[in-house]
Amino acid sequence: MGVDQELAQKTAQKVKKRGFSEFSHPVKYVDAVKAKPTEVLNQLTEADFQHCFQQWKSHMERCRNRQGDYLKRYHLKKGYFLLMYTVAISNYTFPPTFKFAAATASYQIEGAWNRDGKGANIWDYLTHTNSSMIKNRSNGDVACDSYHKYKEDVRLLKHLGVQAYRFSISWSRILPTGYTNRINKPGVQYYKDLIGELRANGIEPMVTLYHWDLPQPLQEIGGWPNEALADIFAEYARTAFDLFGDDVKRWITFNEPRQICYEGYGIGEKAPAISCSGIAEYQCAHTLIKAHAKAYHLYQDKFKQSQGGKVGIVVDTDWYEPASNSSKDREAADRTIQFRWGWYVNPLVHGDYPKVMINRIAQRSAKEGFSRSRLPAFSAEEIKYIKGSYDFLGLNQYASSLVKYREEAEIGEPSYIKDVGTTIYRDPLWEKGASDWLYVVPWGLGKVLKWIKKNYNNPEIIITENGYSDHDGTLNDDKRIKYIRDYLSSALSAIYEDGVKLSGYTVWSLMDNFEWYSGYTLTSGINTRAFPDDFMFGTATASYQVEGAWNEDGKGEHLWDRFTHINSSAIYNGENGDVAADTYHKWEEDVQLLKNLGVDFYRFSISWTRILPTGYIHKINQPGIDYYKNFIKALKANGIEPFVTIFHWDLPQSLYEIGGWANPRMADYYADYARVVIRELGEDVKYWLTFNEPKQFCRNYEYGTVRPTIITPGTGIYMCAHTVLLSHAKVYHMYDEEFRSTQNGQMSIVINSDFGEEITNRTEDIEAAERQRHFTFGLYANPIFKGNWPQVVIDRVKFRSENENFTRSRLPEFTDEEIEYIKGTYDFVAVNTYSGRLIRDVDEPSFDTPGYNNDKKLLQVIDPSWELAANGWPIVPWEMRKLLKWIKDTYDVSSIIITENGMSDDGSSLEDDKRIAFFTDYLSAILDSIYEDGVNVIGYTAWSFVDTFEWEWGYSTPFGFYHVDFTSENRTRTPKKSVDFYNRVITTRCLSEDECTK
Repeated sequence: MGVDQELAQKTAQKVKKRGFSEFSHPVKYVDAVKAKPTEVLNQLTEADFQHCFQQWKSHMERCRNRQGDYLKRYHLKKGYFLLMYTVAISNYTFPPTFKFAAATASYQIEGAWNRDGKGANIWDYLTHTNSSMIKNRSNGDVACDSYHKYKEDVRLLKHLGVQAYRFSISWSRILPTGYTNRINKPGVQYYKDLIGELRANGIEPMVTLYHWDLPQPLQEIGGWPNEALADIFAEYARTAFDLFGDDVKRWITFNEPRQICYEGYGIGEKAPAISCSGIAEYQCAHTLIKAHAKAYHLYQDKFKQSQGGKVGIVVDTDWYEPASNSSKDREAADRTIQFRWGWYVNPLVHGDYPKVMINRIAQRSAKEGFSRSRLPAFSAEEIKYIKGSYDFLGLNQYASSLVKYREEAEIGEPSYIKDVGTTIYRDPLWEKGASDWLYVVPWGLGKVLKWIKKNYNNPEIIITENGYSDHDGTLNDDKRIKYIRDYLSSALSAIYEDGVKLSGYTVWSLMDNFEWYSGYTLTSGINTRAFPDDFMFGTATASYQVEGAWNEDGKGEHLWDRFTHINSSAIYNGENGDVAADTYHKWEEDVQLLKNLGVDFYRFSISWTRILPTGYIHKINQPGIDYYKNFIKALKANGIEPFVTIFHWDLPQSLYEIGGWANPRMADYYADYARVVIRELGEDVKYWLTFNEPKQFCRNYEYGTVRPTIITPGTGIYMCAHTVLLSHAKVYHMYDEEFRSTQNGQMSIVINSDFGEEITNRTEDIEAAERQRHFTFGLYANPIFKGNWPQVVIDRVKFRSENENFTRSRLPEFTDEEIEYIKGTYDFVAVNTYSGRLIRDVDEPSFDTPGYNNDKKLLQVIDPSWELAANGWPIVPWEMRKLLKWIKDTYDVSSIIITENGMSDDGSSLEDDKRIAFFTDYLSAILDSIYEDGVNVIGYTAWSFVDTFEWEWGYSTPFGFYHVDFTSENRTRTPKKSVDFYNRVITTRCLSEDECTK
């Protein structure tokens, strides 16, 4: 990019006329109208950015986790890089004394919520006792772990090039009870170390005393509506000034008091989640303003002379633009900003609340039957004391709104919204960020600054927050670049065109963080740790879902053939797997597609009736054996390891007719079949899976919705599980005794489960969630990993069986010999997991009807905020991590392979970005399991390789990397966008597009 020298000289002359004689950086110019931000950045040379930092691509920015109890690492985003190239947005330059900063807040990044003597605050309490208020039920228990990683944070700030860092002190970290009777030395030392590290790196600390995290003991006495907190806050401020003031020159008393009061005590959307609108928020604000004034005067009287700092307050506001030029709309817009900004700043500058607030609330209070105004009044002494209690004003400004006049609301329940009495809305044509309130209106910032100058004596202003949220967390955050560029341009115009005394700009935020009720959902970071070198990546299908050739070359009929032919109405569009993806004929093409995908292994299943057409050993079908032999050898020849599932739901119809898996004799028939498969194919197979998801096919003995359609509530499901576990053990021991010494393979069983998070922290819900895990995963895992059924399953089924008048438990008992026979029959743990649920305890169901769900005594629900896949399954990646940790902790297993995980869509596009996001999030959760939880996850299997027949959904909810045209006789395969994504992850072992930590 060339520099327009003539324009640079003209700009320099303009700025010198305004009283500036030197510049912090060379003046450069970019036509902000013609140049797109990405083009600007891509054209800049290393020399252009020398004043920021060297080799910026090699540096990393740490960010938030998704769930609050783990960390992720991220690359520096381009948007923040733009911040340092300050003169590339306008033909003005920022004054030499102007300071750029980045910001965070204690609860949002620190973590260590109960470490080293810290006390509980209202956000700790809320997220632990009412987690349903937070998206994904996340919290700040760990957040970005800045409590332990502050030195790295300072390095990032230094590389970013900012002159200041705005952060907040956690009140309960230095005063655990909220009172000064007990000072927590480790908490004090943390902030001293952070401040020292900042100053050692030339970064000025800008310290917020209160950013929403009130000590919980102070909330127990009423919180901010209790005027006693003004004095308590002043004593906290005194402690902070005394401990840290020698090294802090900018103090902020409160961040966004309107959010504290209106959202915390008015509408209850933030901690402490109290809903008392029209009363409590005004009491809260009254206390806050007096608390601010006390802290300000305390600093002036006791610390100003020795420390030489400044004290201000941060207030947030939109710009409120009149919807029209009518006098009513103009008055409505001015009234709205007075109720937002003026509510807190008017007392500091002019001595009292805005007249419009005083008058309107008094009038409405009288009509509502109150004996005095709901807005508390300041005494004459308080007005004098509060007026002038600021050295600067902090402005948090992100968005703008349109305002129009509306008729007076009917008198009824008091309400802040009714007191304001205007209609506020956004222009639908305005660009919108990920936050539902963030509409991008750069000119609104300029108008706010000009309005403050005009109405509040032209104070010194620092923009203490401004930033852009996104959902996808992309590193190429071009929208953020444009947002920052345009808002900075508006700020420059305010300085030079309007004469606003703007002395600094602070971007929110340094790191992606816990965003209050949105949790970690506003940006979706990319974990930059590498998968281990020996980590295996694969993909999967199953015989009936892809093979087709349902009656070719001697194959026999299985229960899904019969079911889809005689009961097609049970399947979407009456579809079936007769041809499916036609893998039986297209296996050579599929091997090449697998090679192109780059997988280490391919998991597929054997069709029992393709090997034994009748289901019994007396007739072996050689063409079926040859098909699998050829396929396996082709995989091996292309460097792809076969993972072979012996049974994936397609039971021979003949065996179904004698009771299927509810019949104990199935163990012998299954062992006969498995012996043939292992004998014929085992030379080239090192990984065997006896059964896929017995929970899924056994539950059909309970509900009968799909094959097998046998409805025996409360009995069949347990009989099936009993037979399957004995069958699995029989084949495992057979492999040990007959094949392992020559084939050197490994064997396990695939168990599927969600984690199942308790819906509240009630003891009953916690127990119900644990019960759910044992009835789903544990029903099949416990006998294998520990021996016998889970105790809670034994106890619950026995209890209900007795009350249902059964003579013995509906749960079959294992003999002592069987317990020992089954125990330990695994070489690794194989887990299928896709989704998540919330679990709530329920009253004991009636004993009139036995049933598996009644045995569990719980209700499964879906958080309405969760995103859903096309088949209705919630997308909850943090549940995968919790499940893996639970398995490790419960069963003390050595290694785990994820044998299925994937997402369905409607198949309408090859640009499957949502699937890529799904894989990114779930793979990121696995990395956290490995590195944060110490879970030995050794492999991951994406479902599915190609679009498949998805059982009762037919072909309507495809999962595949490759689209299959099921209307084409050729069953044409076409790669989706996710193919390139997965191939890159496998090749680089990284989720990041750039690099990751090896």
